Amino acid sequence: PTQFGSFKITVKATLLGELASDPKELTLTVLEKPRALELESGSGYEMDGALLRNVAEKTTLSAFLANFKNSERVKIFDSNGNEVKSSSSLIGTGYTVSLMHGDEKVHTVTVVVLGDVSGNGRVDAMDYQRVKMCLFGTFKLDGAYYQAALVSGRTNITAMDYQRIKMHIFGTFNIYK
Repeated sequence: PTQFGSFKITVKATLLGELASDPKELTLTVLEKPRALELESGSGYEMDGALLRNVAEKTTLSAFLANFKNSERVKIFDSNGNEVKSSSSLIGTGYTVSLMHGDEKVHTVTVVVLGDVSGNGRVDAMDYQRVKMCLFGTFKLDGAYYQAALVSGRTNITAMDYQRIKMHIFGTFNIYK
């Protein structure tokens, strides 16, 4: 198509050039190519450049998709590039959200789940260990995973980050409030 919009077309079927059906008028609707991911108002999520922030741990695919306009055109991919299809799958740090136009990714952002540096969609002991090891220089975090470690709101990982993750795991502190 060279234009977007709705167009009337007439179709007629023929068999061996002899038998023909009555003409049938149909409407062909050509949608405009989407340009960017859009969040529903009140989603609480924030698109910050190439990152999608404010996603809480244990968010399922079905709950996550409900926060996007045109969710039928949105696909989620895990950190290995595999499409996430199960509605009960957890969305983790490092997952990507892509607005699709057919098979083409039009706009993509990477998910940051605060505290989830392992990318499994939960804040657990593995996250605590990784943040602590990163602080001591024995484990490297970068990109969305580094951003997920910054639970204290600072720009560098500090002991406060892994302590808050530990307290979150034990239920004495909520990193999302």
